[in-house]
Amino acid sequence: MIKETSDLVKEKNLNKVNLQQMDAENLLFPENTFDFVFCGFALFFFPSLSKALSEFRKVLKPKGKFAFSIWKEKPSLSSFVRGEIENLKFSTNLTSYLYKKEELYSFLNKSGFNNIEIFEEAKEFYHETPDKWWNSLWTHGTKLMLENLSQKQLDIIHEKALKRANSLLSSKGVIETFDVYYGFGEK
Repeated sequence: MIKETSDLVKEKNLNKVNLQQMDAENLLFPENTFDFVFCGFALFFFPSLSKALSEFRKVLKPKGKFAFSIWKEKPSLSSFVRGEIENLKFSTNLTSYLYKKEELYSFLNKSGFNNIEIFEEAKEFYHETPDKWWNSLWTHGTKLMLENLSQKQLDIIHEKALKRANSLLSSKGVIETFDVYYGFGEK
């Protein structure tokens, strides 16, 4: 992501951008540095979500805002694949899926954020074929889980997943609905 963002910065000729890679649970910025901290679709990856939120709050200026987005719940096809993988006793190493608005609100509140606002949105996407849907799994977080399966396990899940996707095939393709939470908390 740093490389892709760096390429975009060069392409757009942006000269006030400084990209840095560091541990979100141990930010190296001074306290009260930023007006905004953004975290897009990553809260569930932190080993200690409370530590990461504490760090985000620490580097915000007074009245600074933390903005986030996170999946509300996984689409039915992705949930099916994750369920099949979990049946194989594969550990995802995710802190929490944070599917419930109350759980997300609680994490933010316990971390000291005020004026918390959480919104919901749903978007439908269609994949032309079950195979194109399967290939899309290799472009986001599910990829990590799939890459850690044996070839035999992958073949089994692939067969089951395509069968499930075929059952959802319509004239528009294979539908996937993505539900998202996004919102803000203030320091």
